[in-house]
Amino acid sequence: MRISIIDQVIIALGEKKAPAIVKTIEDGVNHLCPASVLQLHPDVVFACDDAALSKLSEHAMELLT
Repeated sequence: MRISIIDQVIIALGEKKAPAIVKTIEDGVNHLCPASVLQLHPDVVFACDDAALSKLSEHAMELLT
């Protein structure tokens, strides 16, 4: 049996979270968005609904799915 350990889980629900998800995932690491440092983390899970992902680029969506 394999056990997985996830260090960080980010939960984002709703269209109001969409800009923050874009800044966190698509923009580079930036002091204006502290969560963007998670781009450097080796084990992060984003749990988001469709509304929270609605502003991501097609390229980002392809990478996430």
